[in-house]
Amino acid sequence: MKLKRKKRNVSFKALVFWILFLLFIFSFFWLRPRQWPKEKKLILAYPSQNDLVVAVFDPKNKEITKIIIPGNCEVEVARNLGRWKAKSLWQLGINEKHVGYLMSDTIIKNFKIPVNAWADSSAQSYFEANIFKVLRLTFFPYKTNLSFVDKLNLALFCLQVKEFKRSEYDLKKGLMLAERRLLDGEKGYVLTGEIDSKLLVIVGDEEISQKGIRVIIYDASTKPFLAETVSKVIGVMGGKVFSIVASEQGNLDCLIRGKEKKLARLFADVFSCQVSEKKINENFDLEITLGEDFSRRF
Repeated sequence: MKLKRKKRNVSFKALVFWILFLLFIFSFFWLRPRQWPKEKKLILAYPSQNDLVVAVFDPKNKEITKIIIPGNCEVEVARNLGRWKAKSLWQLGINEKHVGYLMSDTIIKNFKIPVNAWADSSAQSYFEANIFKVLRLTFFPYKTNLSFVDKLNLALFCLQVKEFKRSEYDLKKGLMLAERRLLDGEKGYVLTGEIDSKLLVIVGDEEISQKGIRVIIYDASTKPFLAETVSKVIGVMGGKVFSIVASEQGNLDCLIRGKEKKLARLFADVFSCQVSEKKINENFDLEITLGEDFSRRF
């Protein structure tokens, strides 16, 4: 009798263990915030050999475009870390304990591309029409801020994209970069300040542009031209900044209010901002408040 009771206790504990384990897996993978609304473009930055790649996954047109940023392009690194070549950003992010966020924020800051996700070099497989490589990215770990649901949706999307719908756009061929002698004496590229019209088509949001989203920026930081840089990114996304107002909001990071929560979330994902539920000025569709903490990381 004692042996039977012991077996029952063991089997009961095992059952409880597996139930708790499955609940943990469910909550970890499925209840995590989703990065990618499937009807919108996912813009994913990752390192590739000596260059950086910004991959744009466009579900509306069922297209994938790789934007190539040359590794020997000199950029102003986010978090006030000075000027570095683009190919150094991934390792620099690891060294500074910011992993891919340093890379994505630097790309947003310099190229005005609204990156909303990042990954390590494994993400190159998303561009290859290989079912095994793509599915491997779903079930095997790699460094990224994508959730499991995002990775699963991304894999399913990539497997549906035809070969002729996959293309590359090298920034060296556009107006954004100019060849120069860099600070280290080697030849490379620097930014001209121009934004290619082709790039606007690749990364812009047609719905945001058509709606004529009106934006006001409250600048509570002391960093020169910070709000202007953010407004250019908003412009690339399709929004229109009508006003930049100096503000005293305390030592905050970044806060977004919007008439539509879904719209606010899109911009929040790019700038890593919090979304506020408070009502906004009726004259605008979106309010963005930039604080001193934001200026230190952007």
